Amino acid sequence: MHGESKGAAKVIDGSMFLRGGGVWTRPISKDLREFSLEVQLQLDNWKQAGGGAMSLQRSDGKVFDGIVYAEVAPRTWLTGSDKHARTVPFGGGEDMEADKRPVRIIMVYKADGTTIAYRDGKPYGKAINRGRVEYKKGEAQIVFGSRHGLSPGGRGRSLTGRIFEARLYDRALTPQEAAAASSGTLLEVVTEGLLAKAMDPSLKKSVEVLDEEIALLEERLAQVEQEIESTREALNAGGDPYFKIAHAILNSKELIYVY
Repeated sequence: MHGESKGAAKVIDGSMFLRGGGVWTRPISKDLREFSLEVQLQLDNWKQAGGGAMSLQRSDGKVFDGIVYAEVAPRTWLTGSDKHARTVPFGGGEDMEADKRPVRIIMVYKADGTTIAYRDGKPYGKAINRGRVEYKKGEAQIVFGSRHGLSPGGRGRSLTGRIFEARLYDRALTPQEAAAASSGTLLEVVTEGLLAKAMDPSLKKSVEVLDEEIALLEERLAQVEQEIESTREALNAGGDPYFKIAHAILNSKELIYVY
């Protein structure tokens, strides 16, 4: 999702440096009522308050849901929203490390109104439920570095620090997926269902034919391995056949006589 930087925001060596500015992406390409936000970041200092790390907002900047730092209480994360309509503290406690090292915050927004937060793959406080709004295709965007709005909001709305990674999911991540994302393994998980969904019908049919051929070959291989094992057991009945042959030769009177 391409974005436009505004104010003091700049990408350097793959990281987004925020010094009072932000980045506004192009409009989203599908309707979103259920979604997940993920961001890995490090704060400049823990004393800042109210800054948004990553938010999904409508194009006018007035309706939003996002990852916000210390808007209600120091050193805490919460889901920010317009006029706090969908905001209640998670009760996850103070983050004593976000200004010292990168931390990964994930917020999952379910269609039923439930919002769940994770910090470094572990649940952050308790889930809340304050309802949900829908973000329409072409009428919403992602904002980094500002809680919401169409331009940098200055002190109290902007976040200062560095963003290393960020992702928008068009579904609600499970607890296992949140943990996998924080360990860096989620991107490596590609299920057969996801592959099948991405294929066109002709390619999918070709894959099905190949899968049947592979299954047949594996069945034949299993039969051959079973025959080999049966033959080996028959030859070894009563002991090692090579040992028996050698033993018989050494005990042969005719061989001793010839020698």
